[in-house]
Amino acid sequence: MDIEPRPTEAELQAFVGPRAEKYWRKWRWYIENDKRSAGTLWPPFLFNFVWFLYRRMYRELWVPIALVFVVGFQPGSTRHSRRRARELRTRSHE
Repeated sequence: MDIEPRPTEAELQAFVGPRAEKYWRKWRWYIENDKRSAGTLWPPFLFNFVWFLYRRMYRELWVPIALVFVVGFQPGSTRHSRRRARELRTRSHE
């Protein structure tokens, strides 16, 4: 039983707009062969900052930047790292 009905060409044209014919040629194979996804895009996963700038997704760029700051600058995290590095240095000199 197919819970999600497949989109028709008219529905995709209404959704995409004037360039729908270009996308329909690409998407038709996936729809006809009952494929649920087109695969994984590795560049945005691996190079998300650059990818967001390349695709002019400026609002979305702030999410990974905010995560870096939130995770990277937790209170005490740098203090703990410096203390641990000092301990390792003193052990290596003994």
